[in-house]
Amino acid sequence: MRKPLLVAIAVANFLLSSTLAQAKDYAVKMLSDGGKYRFEPQELKIQSGDQVTWVNAQDDMHGVMSESVPENSQPFESPMLEKKGQQWSHVFTTAGTYRYHCHPHETVGMKGVIIVEGSSKADLSDPANKPSPLMEQQAIERLQQSKPVYSCGMKPTWFSPEPGQCPCCTLPLEKVKEVKGGKAVFESGELGMQMDMKDMKMESK
Repeated sequence: MRKPLLVAIAVANFLLSSTLAQAKDYAVKMLSDGGKYRFEPQELKIQSGDQVTWVNAQDDMHGVMSESVPENSQPFESPMLEKKGQQWSHVFTTAGTYRYHCHPHETVGMKGVIIVEGSSKADLSDPANKPSPLMEQQAIERLQQSKPVYSCGMKPTWFSPEPGQCPCCTLPLEKVKEVKGGKAVFESGELGMQMDMKDMKMESK
């Protein structure tokens, strides 16, 4: 039992480090010390696909709300963060300038800017990087017919009939051996196991 766990952990670390090499997570502090309400940094430049995490750095009430966003992108709004250490994240996928403010403190000038440039993810205009998704039942039927099925190690419930780069994390799609409970079981040797990155628990015995 210990060996599969160690292999799963190793694979998780590899996939996670590969993904982080493609997309980054930036922190923005929400401050109110000395009566000066501000975001730090007030202006941030990132790449498309990167994530921004707003952190309430003090015991005060803050909330992030967009003022203006680029065309073809959605406005965003966080829940109210009332305690120190609470945080909220948003992934920016469309290039352009995003202006936002703290909902309770807009009138005192607590505003920020996110400038999104380029792309940290695969060029989805390339057909090789945008394979068609399959429903779980379709994936099972293809396997039963000895047709190839591919999936993403970071998102094993996502199936495709073609190889390529995952639109989710940009890693190469792995060939699937079988599907169990909507999860992909990969074909390659010791890695032929169910992988659920989201729910996997690290336990030492």
